[in-house]
Amino acid sequence: MEWHYNTPYESHRVRIWERLFRSVRRILGALSCGRTMSYEILNTYFAELEIMLNDRSLVSVNDDPEQLETLSPINLLLFRKPNIRYIETNLRKRHFRQW
Repeated sequence: MEWHYNTPYESHRVRIWERLFRSVRRILGALSCGRTMSYEILNTYFAELEIMLNDRSLVSVNDDPEQLETLSPINLLLFRKPNIRYIETNLRKRHFRQW
């Protein structure tokens, strides 16, 4: 996958967008591994990517036990806590749990 950018004249104003594009490029590159994807697979990847980027923290994580959640873009979009079910990503734990 190849990405081409038009560098703006005022790059200091678009650093956050460039950082998000870098995140998108990195995640899609890791998911695709250089393979050609069908429309359905690419659509699924973009849906997963949207969840990952909208669930990231907008502020630094606090060690205060009273503050359990941080502010994320999905909180601002939904005005509530999202009901996203996360799947265990540690394959070793998932494999041994099946046995």
